[in-house]
Amino acid sequence: MAALQERLLAVESERTRYQRLAEGRHVAAQQSVAALTGERDALSERVRIAETSVGELQTALTGVRGGARPPDDAGRELDAPAAGRSGSARRCAHPP
Repeated sequence: MAALQERLLAVESERTRYQRLAEGRHVAAQQSVAALTGERDALSERVRIAETSVGELQTALTGVRGGARPPDDAGRELDAPAAGRSGSARRCAHPP
């Protein structure tokens, strides 16, 4: 009879130990969820602000351009010197 009571006490002790571990894991999971939710909300706010800024910048750019696009050859003239500079800058930055 004493052996059975000792075994019952050991089983009850193990059950209590596992229950405490499970509760600790549950609390840790809840804290992680709360932290991730806060991070998601902060990132969502940053995205909203960025999208608003993009819209404002597009509106401003449209106003500067007057709603018209430059001719294709004018854009090529502007791009050609920049391409030459970037190529020469690349050669200077990384000698053979």
